[in-house]
Amino acid sequence: MNMKLIKAMGAALFFLGIQSFMTTSHAQTCLSAHEVDSLLLQARIEDQTIRQKNMRLMAKSSEGFTMELVDSLVLVSEEMERIDTKNMNLVSSLLKKGWPEGLDKQSYGTIWLIIDHSDTKYQKKYFRLLEKAVEKGDVSMSDLATLKDRILLRSNKKQIYGTQSVRSISDSGEQTLYIWPVKNPEQLNQLRKEAGLPTIEEYIKVLGIKDVIYNPDLSIKEIKKLTKNKVTVSE
Repeated sequence: MNMKLIKAMGAALFFLGIQSFMTTSHAQTCLSAHEVDSLLLQARIEDQTIRQKNMRLMAKSSEGFTMELVDSLVLVSEEMERIDTKNMNLVSSLLKKGWPEGLDKQSYGTIWLIIDHSDTKYQKKYFRLLEKAVEKGDVSMSDLATLKDRILLRSNKKQIYGTQSVRSISDSGEQTLYIWPVKNPEQLNQLRKEAGLPTIEEYIKVLGIKDVIYNPDLSIKEIKKLTKNKVTVSE
């Protein structure tokens, strides 16, 4: 049988599985923890695969933007949005009756990951539930801190843990990463330590980008001015 046809059939069956999971009123109780783990594993693979593809394209932008590259970035962005929406529908259905029990550790991490990559309304909606998951040990405090910062960035507010940044890309492909302003910079490393995160200095070293700017004196308004008229991507 043609491999493309096999893959298409597999994708269709997976989609039907998700649709059944989301639309059948008693589906959540019918699916075993193992089956839910499998659905979340596939969702995680799709989430990470499309983002790795996007990162490879972004790396090419250092050589300058071409129409072909721009078109590819647009297509990947649209595909990422489609995947994120589908995955969030799955997680929303899963969380309809509260936090699921009996899943493996990676599945709980995937639930956080999908929420972290979703629209702000879902991030806010499920934040308290994730807080309780942290108390139970199902989700890490570092993941919750990352989500908290992302919500604040998207709300145009200063972050707490310094996990979020804005990438500015010039027409020539030069990239600069600005750490989004933090609320209490003098306490930042202590707060990061409490959340299980490395110091801001260590974090910057592992980002793998030449130009990373963390200036505690920069305001949100100033960072927006610095990135004005440039391609800007929140990290």
